[in-house]
This record gives sequence, C-alpha cells and structure tokens, in this order.
Amino acid sequence: MDWQNDNSEHARIWNSAVGKIVKALDKTDLQTATRVFSYDLHWFFNKIPFDEHMFNWFFLAWLIPCFMKENEPLIRWYIKHHGRNLTKEEAEVLFGARESIFGVFNVKSQIESELKLVDTSGKTFFVDTINLETIKTGTAVIARLNSKGNGKYFAPGPIIPFEDNTLFIKMKNHRKFRDSWSDYLVGFFKYLVSEENLSEKTADKHTENVNLLMFFLETELEVDSFSKVTKTMLKTDFKKYVKRYILGAPDIDKVYYSLFKFFDYLEEEREIKNEEALNWLQARI
Repeated sequence: MDWQNDNSEHARIWNSAVGKIVKALDKTDLQTATRVFSYDLHWFFNKIPFDEHMFNWFFLAWLIPCFMKENEPLIRWYIKHHGRNLTKEEAEVLFGARESIFGVFNVKSQIESELKLVDTSGKTFFVDTINLETIKTGTAVIARLNSKGNGKYFAPGPIIPFEDNTLFIKMKNHRKFRDSWSDYLVGFFKYLVSEENLSEKTADKHTENVNLLMFFLETELEVDSFSKVTKTMLKTDFKKYVKRYILGAPDIDKVYYSLFKFFDYLEEEREIKNEEALNWLQARI
C-alpha cells in the first residue's frame, strides 16, 4: 500500500479508477448526475461564481463518492458490476474515499504536503496535497474532501483559496443558526398547544409550514438570525422556492398564516423582533 504514504501515487491510482468508472456510465447517467449535482449545489454556485472548467472539476469530484446508480452508491455499483477491471490498489483507494465533505474551511496550517483545515462545525481535517501553492493561514478555502484512510483526506478537485476568512465566518454563523432551528420548532409547537390551546394536529401543521421556511433559509447564507428575514424574502424569494422545490403545492396563504404565528411567537416568547416580517405577514391575514 505505497499509495498511503505517496501522495502522487495515490493521485495516479485515483485518477485511473475514476477514468474507468466514468467510461462505464452512459449518456443518460451523466445527464442525470449533472442535474442532481446542479440541484444539490445550485444555491452555492449562484452565490459563488465558477467558470465551466471549475464547475466540471467539482462535478467529477462529487460524482464518484456521491452519485447513486440503480439505488446503490456509484463506487459500490461499479465494483459489483465491473470490479474485475480494477486493480487491487484502485479498489482500496475507491473504498477509502466513500466519505465526502464539501464546504468552506478555515486554513490552520500548511506543512510541506499536508494542509490542516477546520470546517464550520469545528472538525479538523488533515489533507494530503500535491504541489499545492502556499495558502495564507487563517483564510478560507472551498474544497471537496474525500477520506483516504488513517484519518487523512485528499481533495479530488481544486482547493480554492480566498483572500480572507469572511466567507468562513459567514458560513459558520449560518451553520450555528441552522443548528438552532430544531429548538425553535419544538418550542413553537409546544407554545401553540399550551398557550393557544390548539390541537396537536393543528400545531403540527403550523410547524410543518414553518419548516418550509427553514428549508428556504438553508440557502440564504447571509441570514444568521430570524430577525434578518426580510419582506422581500417572504413575498418573492420564499414563494418562488416553495413553488419550484416543494412537492404537493402547499397553500401559500396558509403557510404565510403559520409564519405570522411563528414570528409572533419569536417576538413574544423568544425576544426576537422582526417588525418588517411580522407586519407584512399580519397584513395578509
């Protein structure tokens, strides 16, 4: 297993295995994969511009560990049906890369061919690199990291550095905000039942409607508090999102009514004020 200690050898084996997998996919597979990839990260590419070449690099880095074919992870599917075409080392490298993480990271250190990164949750990644230019410590980078084994990772696509850490801080604040949503939804449900004397079924429906807003806010990186939700977001962007991405065509007027109750709950019970959103929602009742 020389590839575990030789980054260049690992890269050679990985690229060889990837080439074999891509050749096993037909045109329909690749078209489907492109649509799934574009949907999964449309919010990111809309906010961070990439040229076609960079998009293709990230697509290929995503394809191998993340795409499903015939309801199986692509790596497992390929080994099951075409494993005889792989060398022992190629199979080892592919199996090692089943964990994949895409995101914005903070650069902690860069020593020779190892890059130490931290994600927005605080998890540390030791990333083996090849001929990577020096990146300033403390800045942000965008990358997809795949597991390599022995606690190491590698970047099958580009590592894109930024001049400062602004994007990482924004993403970290947004992640902290997302992590709080469950607590707010549970509190809202309990409030509707205990304080407004609604049935659990009705309270559950209001909570379900509010959860649609949470889905929408996952893509709004600038929003790290409910106080930053604007009238424009609710009136235009959120409505478009529900119409385009939420199956079942929910009644938007009922959704807005649930949101009014939620923002009222935030102000009365959680001391989170958003007069712009609350006034606009109240005017719709």
